[in-house]
Amino acid sequence: MSTYRRLLAVTVVTLAVSGVVTAAAVARSAAPAAAHDDGHDGLIRPVVTTDADWAPVVAALGRSGKLAGDGTSYRVGFPRRDLTVTSQGVTIRPSFALGGYAAFARYPGGHAMVMGDLVVTEAEAPAVTDALQAGGLQQTAIHKHLLAETPPVWWMHINGMGNPVALARAVKAALDTTATPRRHRPPRRAPWTWTPPASTRPSPARAPSTAGCTSPPSTARTPSANSATSSHPASESPPP
Repeated sequence: MSTYRRLLAVTVVTLAVSGVVTAAAVARSAAPAAAHDDGHDGLIRPVVTTDADWAPVVAALGRSGKLAGDGTSYRVGFPRRDLTVTSQGVTIRPSFALGGYAAFARYPGGHAMVMGDLVVTEAEAPAVTDALQAGGLQQTAIHKHLLAETPPVWWMHINGMGNPVALARAVKAALDTTATPRRHRPPRRAPWTWTPPASTRPSPARAPSTAGCTSPPSTARTPSANSATSSHPASESPPP
C-alpha cells in the first residue's frame, strides 16, 4: 500500500469522527429543537424552500440543480463526462458511477447543511483535499466505487454546515481544481424542415394552350330558317 493511501485511510477515520462531533455541536447551538420538533423526537427538521431560495447558491456555484419534491433539499450534479473510465475492460458511463453531486438543506435560523460526493482522479485528489479543508468542508469518506478502474478514481464524500453561499463557494473552489465540466450542453440540432416530393407539389395555374390543334375552335351554331319547324311531329299536318 502506497504512503498516500495509508494517509488517506487515517484521514478518513479522523475526519469521520470529527464530522460527527462537529455536526452534533452545531445542532445543539441552533434554535431550540422543541420549537421545530414536528414529531416530538428531538430532531431539527429542514425547512421547506423554493427554487428562488437557492438562487444565491446557484450563482455561487455557477451551476443549477433540482429542488426535491417536498422542497427540503436542493441537489446539484457534477457528472464527470470528461473522463473515459474502464473497469475490468468495461467502459463506465458517467450516469452509472461517475456522477458527483452536492445536496443543500436549510434549517431554522438561516444556517444550512451540505452533503455530497465528488468524483476526482488520483492526480486531482491532493488539490481537492486542500481546497475542501481551506473552505471549511469535511471529507467524511474517501473510497472506491469501482474495482481496477483506469484511470484511478476516488470518491470523496463531503459535509459542511454554515452559511449556504459560503458552503457553495467552498464546493466550487474544490471543483475548480478538477476538470469537472461546468454543465452539460446537448449538441444543437439543425432546425427541422420538410420539402414535399415533386409529385405532391401544387402546379401553378396556366392558361389553356392551342398548340398542336388541327381544327379551329368550334363556335355556337345559330338556327336557320329550315330548322324552324313546328313542334308537331312530321307525320302530322299543321293546323289550318
